[in-house]
Amino acid sequence: MNHPNLKTIYDPSHFDLMSGSKGRPHEMLRRVGVGNIGYVHLTDTDGTLNEPGGTSRHLPVGDGHARISTSLELLRAQKFTGWMMVDTYRTADPYDACVKAKRALDRAAQPK
Repeated sequence: MNHPNLKTIYDPSHFDLMSGSKGRPHEMLRRVGVGNIGYVHLTDTDGTLNEPGGTSRHLPVGDGHARISTSLELLRAQKFTGWMMVDTYRTADPYDACVKAKRALDRAAQPK
C-alpha cells in the first residue's frame, strides 16, 4: 500500500532473522526504506530463536552480533522521526538493556 500513514516496525532482531541471521539487519532496513518505518524496537540479537518456533532472541544493544550503530546511523541520516522503544523482551536484566541502549543512542547522536 502506498499511503503516508502506513508504516512498519524496524526490529533489528526480526530483520536479522528474515535476512539470514548475518548480523546486518541494517541492509534490510535500507531495502525497506527509513521513510517506511514508523516505530523502532531497539534491541540486539545473536541470530537465533528463543525456542523452537519462537521469536528471535532479543539481547541488550552491544551484546549481540547486529550492527546496531550502523542501523542508528542510517536512521539518523535519513531523518527518522517515529517512535523508538528499548525492546527488553526476555532479556535477563531489562535495566541493563535500557542503559546499553541509551549509551548507543548517545553515541549515535554525537556529531560526525
